[in-house]
Amino acid sequence: MNGSFALVSASMRLDPNKKDGTSVSEDRYSSLGSTALGSLQRLMQTRFLPDDRLSVVDLAASPLRVMQTIRLGASPSSVAMSPTGMMALAMHPNDDSVTVLSIAADRQVTIMERLPIGRGAGPVAAAFSPDGRRVLLTRFGDNKVSLYAVEGLRLKPLRDMVAGVRPFSVSYCGGTGLAVVSNMGVNGDADTISLIDTTAAPPRVVDTVSVGPVPEGVACAPDGQYVAALIQNMSNLPTDNPLYSPNSKLVLLKIDGKHLYRISEASSGVWTQGVGFLDDSRTLFAESIGDRSVYLFRIEDDALKVAAPPLVFQDGAPVAHGIAGR
Repeated sequence: MNGSFALVSASMRLDPNKKDGTSVSEDRYSSLGSTALGSLQRLMQTRFLPDDRLSVVDLAASPLRVMQTIRLGASPSSVAMSPTGMMALAMHPNDDSVTVLSIAADRQVTIMERLPIGRGAGPVAAAFSPDGRRVLLTRFGDNKVSLYAVEGLRLKPLRDMVAGVRPFSVSYCGGTGLAVVSNMGVNGDADTISLIDTTAAPPRVVDTVSVGPVPEGVACAPDGQYVAALIQNMSNLPTDNPLYSPNSKLVLLKIDGKHLYRISEASSGVWTQGVGFLDDSRTLFAESIGDRSVYLFRIEDDALKVAAPPLVFQDGAPVAHGIAGR
């Protein structure tokens, strides 16, 4: 992988015939354990329909161009690419399946198979290990995290684990063999993230720590020393709701051995979604759909510090990102 292309999935599309703002298409995971559905209605004021497209974007072109678009046959919640850039996985929570994709040298994408995960599994996210030999997959519907071996362009199931209620985001911690998963919970109670040891025999959850309401995004630093959890903190609720909070939070944790320790936190906008580390393992970004902004932080002496003013989007809002092998 040299950063020359990206895969972009489309899970929903605007219905040009419905612009009354009365509803959105409903599915099992549209709210993802919070009141995001109501917030989406108020923010977008339009109606959506399911989409199933996956596009290959040429990042080396100027301007950027779409090289290919394929139909997956089911709406994808996310897509994960292997470190080699030769394989990708698209998660279909409403279909309880994962599409396995092959990526050729010329960046042409081919569907290899639609892999059934299990009735009610609701797979929402996946992460490849840095060596590309393992995949962790979160199952929002039945509260499991599944570990697979990668054999060619096929997935071989190794073990199902239970980390917490409604596991969502997942991230490998560099080459340590550890990984973290966010457990989004149901209704705004204090929710958790968990540490998984994929090298244990058998692989297992080794620690779980409370971080606050609805931790949607989680990321582990490439050097395996820090974990960032981005919690919605019920900032997407109406202001008169007793659970409402005006800000989301970025929570920083440190890995010591096989344990997680909460060490710092910072406000990070409204209705935050994705979080990630840069290659230096000390710079972080947090994506806020409510503020249409990306917040930038640095880790200094185990504390979060603002690194620069937020990056504000004039059109659209940052929701998610992907980095192969993380």
